[in-house]
Amino acid sequence: MEPEVKRKIQLVRDMLASQGYDGVMVELQENLAWLTGGRFFINVAAQSGSGTIWIGPEQVELIASNIEGERLWREERAGAICDCLRLYPWHAEGERTKILASLSEGLKVTDDRRLAADFLQLRIRLSVEEQERYAVLGKLAGEAVASVAKEFEPGETEYQVAARLARASMERGMEPIVCLVGADKRARAYRHPLPTNHVIHHYALLVLSARKWGLVASVSRAVHFGKIPPDLISKQQAVITVDAAFLAESRPGATLGEVFLAGTDAYARVGFPNEWEYHHQGGLTGYQSREIKATAQTPLVISTGHAIAWNPTIQGAKSEDTVLVTPNGLQIITSTGNFPSQRVKVGDLEFDRPLILER
Repeated sequence: MEPEVKRKIQLVRDMLASQGYDGVMVELQENLAWLTGGRFFINVAAQSGSGTIWIGPEQVELIASNIEGERLWREERAGAICDCLRLYPWHAEGERTKILASLSEGLKVTDDRRLAADFLQLRIRLSVEEQERYAVLGKLAGEAVASVAKEFEPGETEYQVAARLARASMERGMEPIVCLVGADKRARAYRHPLPTNHVIHHYALLVLSARKWGLVASVSRAVHFGKIPPDLISKQQAVITVDAAFLAESRPGATLGEVFLAGTDAYARVGFPNEWEYHHQGGLTGYQSREIKATAQTPLVISTGHAIAWNPTIQGAKSEDTVLVTPNGLQIITSTGNFPSQRVKVGDLEFDRPLILER
């Protein structure tokens, strides 16, 4: 068993012991991905994974149907974490129930749904290995969005550009789990513009959350064909100023609530005091696009090893990247360095934030 995996299994066992349990059935996709780095799904929208990992006092076992078991074991790293594989016929769900009952006999057991808050706390503190994988993912996600922003043309529909985003993601080995494209008036009207057949004429906002190794990186970029209108320029200037304020306060020891308030104060300073009310501002990310959405009351204390994605918006303008909190400061992992940006200074800190690509 690999060192990273051993540490995670021990973390789970320590957590179980503190709660008075002997074992746990891990079934949720995000927790299975955290344990293995693998893809425990067929339907990407399903909450439950396509197999169950049992973590007991001594054994770690994979329970899966004869459709999924061998693939999960060989290709999705279940074999790197589990001591054995228990298969049951896909058409005999009762056999699965019997296996689970035999594993839990005489023990006090639970599942990761009942311990969702505890597993969340384990997931959000990323190991060095996870941070290294995340940095690779972030670069790929940033490249995917930047490439599409530079390629599509006026006259294409939002669906067609979304298809480009999905293709750019899949070609780079990522699953596009959020793929938004808002064009012209729709970009200004809706904060979550799912793509439609609306034809793009002048302006488009592209939003991608891409998943690899179970981790999710989120990034937003905007494109304008022809000279960018002054009002849109001013909104983008304002939103990157707000984003920089969020980033500047995202330091170890600060709570998400404190950072949120710093961001809403920045909205007021740039002349848009109520815009934060129309869209969530982001928060902790990791094995879900947002593990914890921040509000003014969120008590979680930021620490090294956390990943954060803020996403302030102002009526069609948006700034979003995924960052890692490291001992040396924030690492913006979705920034590619080949998209128009502006350095925004906040106190002694400076951040390169995205501008609108003019084509």
